[in-house]
Amino acid sequence: LHFRYQTTPYEIRVDNPSRVCRGISHINLDGQPLTTPYIPLVNDRQTHRVQLVLGENVASLTSAEEPANARKAARFACR
Repeated sequence: LHFRYQTTPYEIRVDNPSRVCRGISHINLDGQPLTTPYIPLVNDRQTHRVQLVLGENVASLTSAEEPANARKAARFACR
């Protein structure tokens, strides 16, 4: 999935190794784990890579107050 925030491209990959219908196990941004369910968006013209791994929700993804420059990770549902 390709997403652009102003002039900055984001390449988003969604993995579902457990074949689940909902929940986010973890999120990595540029190889670093995120601790919130939000993806911080910056306009630095650098390509950023996001990896979303579906699975059981884990405690490391805490619901913090949403930063102004972030987007909540997409909610996925089975159809």
